[in-house]
Amino acid sequence: MHMRATKKYANDVHLQDVLGKDRDGSCIRIEDKIPDTSESVDEEVGLKMQVSRLRDAIIKVLRGREKRVIELRYGLDGQNELTQKEIAEKLGISRSYV
Repeated sequence: MHMRATKKYANDVHLQDVLGKDRDGSCIRIEDKIPDTSESVDEEVGLKMQVSRLRDAIIKVLRGREKRVIELRYGLDGQNELTQKEIAEKLGISRSYV
């Protein structure tokens, strides 16, 4: 029964599994080979500040439908980004205006 229960886990791979050794004899693990694509905290904060300044500028400069088009196109206010076609259909305007 134990053999049957552990058989389904036989092909599992874990991040800490050793792939081999490097020239220095150090173990190389799967987690060492997966690139870290996450942004640094500084980049994330900087991006949020830029978005906030952009949002403030949009509020000050644009009005009505133009403001709404920009909000929908770039997913401001926590919305999903929409395509030009989706915005045109939603607002009843041409894609070229969007």
